[in-house]
Amino acid sequence: MAEARLGTFNGGTDDGIPNGYVSRDEAARRLGIVPKTLGLWHTTGRLRGVWTKGANGRRRKIYLAADLQRVREALDERPQIPDGFVDIEGVCTMFGITRAAWVIWKRQGIAPRGIKWRSGTATYCKIYPLDELRRLWQMRRGPDKVFRFGGPRGAAYHIPDGFVQLREAARMFGVDPNTF
Repeated sequence: MAEARLGTFNGGTDDGIPNGYVSRDEAARRLGIVPKTLGLWHTTGRLRGVWTKGANGRRRKIYLAADLQRVREALDERPQIPDGFVDIEGVCTMFGITRAAWVIWKRQGIAPRGIKWRSGTATYCKIYPLDELRRLWQMRRGPDKVFRFGGPRGAAYHIPDGFVQLREAARMFGVDPNTF
């Protein structure tokens, strides 16, 4: 579809957008992408917009709502993460950590490097094989390891069987934890 140049519209919404069209920001919100990605999609021919003048006289690009629906349906059919892999959100959920903790593990050389993968929205991300993550789990979070749970629960720790926390050990000997 060739890009049309439209004049100022009298009908439509209060901000001068005609019926059946949406602004750049609204188009990005509906598609679940950032507005700059619309520019990339325009150059690749995935989605076309039309230029119009806003109420303030400045040019802006608007998008046909029907075209957005077509692209949204195509995005819903986009490639899913392959079986046996998870993305960073899956890693954080699996280990109960934040992205910051994952970055620290990567800097320490503990975490696997991951594989570069392109999502349906044309963004690159890393995906991680579950086999490598299970080995990392045994090394960092196995049943015989002491570790702190992340998240809003505060300082909750996993203590392996046969071990006690400092305050429990102090109580066993009848002394203050600071003395112990």
